[in-house]
Amino acid sequence: MRAVKAAGVPCGSRAAQEGKAPRLTPGGAREPAADRAALDRILALAARLFEVPLACLSLFSDPATGEARDWTVCHGACPDPEEPGGTGWSLFGGVTDWDREVGRRTAALAPGQVLALPDTRRSEFGQRPPAPGAPELHFYAAAPLHTPGGQVMGSLAVLGRRPRADLTDAQRGVLTDLAGLAAHSLAAGAAARPPGRQQPARVLRRAQANAASAQGGAGRSERPSPERPAPGELAHGDPLTGLGDRRAFDADLEALLAQLPPGDSAHLLLLDVNDFKTWNDAGGHLRGDALLREFARALSESFRPGDGVYRFGGDEFVVLAHGDAARPLTQELLGRAAQAERLTQARGFPGLSVAAGVASCPAEAQRPGDLLRLADGRMLREKAARRASQRLGRLGRVALDDRAAQRASEVALQALRFTLALLARDDDTGDAAWAALVGAAVASVPGAEGGSLYLREGDQFVLRAQMGFSDTLLGLTEPAAASQVWYGDPGGWHAGRARVIAGAEIERRNELTGSFGDTPLAQTYQQHGQITRLRASLCVPVVQGDGQVVAQLNLDSLTDEAAFGPEAAAVAEAFATQVAALLAARARQTREAARRRELEGLVAVNAALRTVRTPAEAELVLARQTALLLGTEHVVLLRYEAAEDALRAVAPGGVYARFQPDRLPRGSGLAWAALESGEVVRAADAQQDPRVYRPNDEPIGAVMAAPLRDGKGRALGALVVSRDHTGSFSDLDAQLLGAIASAGVTAIERALAARAETERAEEFRMLAELSALVSALEQPLAVAGRCLNTCRQFLGADFAAFSVPGRGLHLPVGTAPAGFEQAVQRHMQRPGEFLAGLGQARGVVATHAYPAQPYARPELVAAGVQAAVLAPVLQDGRVTGLVSLVWFSPLTALPPAAVALTTRAAELIGQALERRTHLEEVEATREGALRALGLALELRDFETAGHTERVVALCSRLGQAVGMSSSDLEGLRQGAYLHDIGKLAVPDGILLKPGKLDAPEWAVMQGHAAVGDDLTRSIPTLHPLAREVVRHHHERWDAAGYPDRLAGEAIPLAARVFSVVDVYDALTSPRPYKPAWSAEAALAEIAAQAGRQFDPQVVGVFLNLLAEMQAEGKAPAPEAPDSP
Repeated sequence: MRAVKAAGVPCGSRAAQEGKAPRLTPGGAREPAADRAALDRILALAARLFEVPLACLSLFSDPATGEARDWTVCHGACPDPEEPGGTGWSLFGGVTDWDREVGRRTAALAPGQVLALPDTRRSEFGQRPPAPGAPELHFYAAAPLHTPGGQVMGSLAVLGRRPRADLTDAQRGVLTDLAGLAAHSLAAGAAARPPGRQQPARVLRRAQANAASAQGGAGRSERPSPERPAPGELAHGDPLTGLGDRRAFDADLEALLAQLPPGDSAHLLLLDVNDFKTWNDAGGHLRGDALLREFARALSESFRPGDGVYRFGGDEFVVLAHGDAARPLTQELLGRAAQAERLTQARGFPGLSVAAGVASCPAEAQRPGDLLRLADGRMLREKAARRASQRLGRLGRVALDDRAAQRASEVALQALRFTLALLARDDDTGDAAWAALVGAAVASVPGAEGGSLYLREGDQFVLRAQMGFSDTLLGLTEPAAASQVWYGDPGGWHAGRARVIAGAEIERRNELTGSFGDTPLAQTYQQHGQITRLRASLCVPVVQGDGQVVAQLNLDSLTDEAAFGPEAAAVAEAFATQVAALLAARARQTREAARRRELEGLVAVNAALRTVRTPAEAELVLARQTALLLGTEHVVLLRYEAAEDALRAVAPGGVYARFQPDRLPRGSGLAWAALESGEVVRAADAQQDPRVYRPNDEPIGAVMAAPLRDGKGRALGALVVSRDHTGSFSDLDAQLLGAIASAGVTAIERALAARAETERAEEFRMLAELSALVSALEQPLAVAGRCLNTCRQFLGADFAAFSVPGRGLHLPVGTAPAGFEQAVQRHMQRPGEFLAGLGQARGVVATHAYPAQPYARPELVAAGVQAAVLAPVLQDGRVTGLVSLVWFSPLTALPPAAVALTTRAAELIGQALERRTHLEEVEATREGALRALGLALELRDFETAGHTERVVALCSRLGQAVGMSSSDLEGLRQGAYLHDIGKLAVPDGILLKPGKLDAPEWAVMQGHAAVGDDLTRSIPTLHPLAREVVRHHHERWDAAGYPDRLAGEAIPLAARVFSVVDVYDALTSPRPYKPAWSAEAALAEIAAQAGRQFDPQVVGVFLNLLAEMQAEGKAPAPEAPDSP
């Protein structure tokens, strides 16, 4: 374990600073060894923290009952009688019943408990009688002092003159902590007390007995039974076992070493019951106490009468033995300890085992503290060997021979078997395995008393296992550079050679590495790393094949600067080789686990992405799966927007949901770094990495970004994840994110392709639907309106129009800014510039960025045009108009079907125009033919010139007035032209006869209607109503007409309308046989014939129509105003 140099702490009390000893009460007994200045500081701190005038520390003469105190040190309002101005009063002034009862209650407290009397007058103990001359004390609180073995040794109390509120939990905890510090100071002082203080008579007697035993038994005295010590022989005894306690051991050890004759040796055997806690847990404290008593009895029976046997504390025992320096007693003492172990096993505790450590004086140490530490280290080393053997057997699943744990070489062999078993099973080497290996190394390397293993993680070494120190150190990190400075030799570092340093060099190395650490790390090492006790350090770098140091094994000696020799270095290097093998196996396992994780992640991602239909859905699923697989909510998918050349957040989570703005311009953020490099990039510390974009100063730790590019290398976006802690993304995380991103790109491309296919299919459907809809229309404007509406809605355009500049025709659909309409109207007034003004010549122009085009007109740009598709309308190969779709909002791209649909709309409108023109030409030809035939009939029948045209025109007006459709009106018009075509079959003699026709002639004349019907049957394009007009225009309302004598509404409406107009024109026109009537006379006659010759409703409409036309000045005028 590495050391960090500790700083000294100044004493707090004036007495301590002046070097004065703490005061003793008049009834105080022998003063224990302790750091008096430290105790005084503790008491002064207690008095200040609890704001009381007095704090006292007392030791119990009988720890079992706490009946009396035999030594007390006070701080505060307990003046020293020897000081000038002192009052001379004493707190205790003798032990009272009150003291005994409070002491007994305090001694019964468990560790962590406090006896608090806020007002002693109201407590169960009553008021303590004050000492003469001293004020009454009404507040008392005490916490017990415990030895390291859990034995009660005394109390620390705070006292006040006035009652006060009860202690809070926090105050009780502070008092308990202060008591623990005092107990620790007392224990440390006892361990380090210099020899030669006292020489009890029993030590001399035992020394003499041991000497006599060595000479053959002469003068040998029997040692009394430990259960019943001789009167005066044991001043301090353990009430549970009857053995001497820690204080008795301290005194006897000092005396033994002080009077040790030249040529003699003293031996200290330290014993510790293994896994004592399990005995308590399994059978309760009574069972544990029984074990301790039985083992104490077995020790008393197994060792020589002159040997001292003590309960050191808790489950630890110690034996002091005297002998001849020429006759080593180590193996004999260990044998006797084994005998005591067997006796205890036979007496009802078969699972008992103990760890033992022996140290000898003067061969190995001369001072009591050094002797005790040496034995303690060896005992701990044996315990570590046993524990390591158990761990290795359990983790490696190899047969465990507990006896092998007693020999270092066999532990090393067992460690090798363990390593081979782990490698064979391919198990994960967790922290338990590392702890087992470190324990085996400490047990196997000669001179090692503690050890630690650091594993490299990135640019740090992390402490993963330790033996002989505190588990608080686990997880501490240090830079790799500091580890190399600690080791020293760069060549040996990369070669994996063992390095040994000792003494002052350890302190110097720690001073060199101090610049790499921070204060909390140094404090942790100082508190838990036993830094002041390190005497020798053996460090072995663990190197893999490429020369990289992946771990370091540190083994420490706390007692001997010369602890590590060549043999220790060789054994340590062997253990380092095992660590390297396990790390290599773990690296392989990690790679395989990462591959499995990657494959499992890809399976999960692909399964989730399999059902997506749109790129947006794929992006959301991808972000969600990334969060699940990488275990963080901080995930955002950034989509690339080509029009803005920026990344836009489309699926933010965690801190990214709060980012504003939601767009990243090119070059900003880690996502752009990933897109530019084409690889996953990481920022271990987002606060320090300038590539990380943090607009809201969010507390992000580590960030990682993966690019999203399609198969052609085009940017689709980036996937960004972060975690709260720095350095939390590993290479495996980066590999997994890259795989997720790859799967996401595939899904997005698939969704884009599916969308393109859908849009293409929809485009074809719309084209077919548009063609079908337009085919049912005849009027070009109706066709144009339907096409424009369909295209604008399907493509999401803001505005659409069909324009024919030469004719001033402009059909708009949708809404547009006023400036746009004004600009278009100005161009409409200049037909020659209109098409060029919109950037159109003859081909289709399509752009999503109209303002940037060279042909863009400033007026249209100012009006807000952002995107447009312009397609010419061709008629007979000539450009006659323009179809335009306009967007006033920015687009990243035109809709895929924009050009195709706009072009098709222009084609359909052009076709409608061509069809309309053709129909107009056909109609004009037919109209001319009909008109020519009508005029020919006029000439043959000596009709008044213009009769046909007047009748056709007036019929059309009257037909509209009675509500006839446009198709019926066309049939009416055609019938008006051909109404007398049957007269072609009437001989001229009859047709042109100036006088009245006789009956046969009249019959021939009446036949012209039926003949006309027969003649028109041969005209295939003739409207059906035209034939009805030809046949029935002489029918009468009263059935007196011909040829079919139809009556009323049985007469076709077209014939009824025509008959009124024909008679009116005939009456107002001159004939060879009559003059022309006036309009008024003719209208009167028409009105008179309503209900007889004419349909009365038609007559009414006709009269109104003529009145309106006369008012407008458009009524047909007769050629002569003759009266009938």
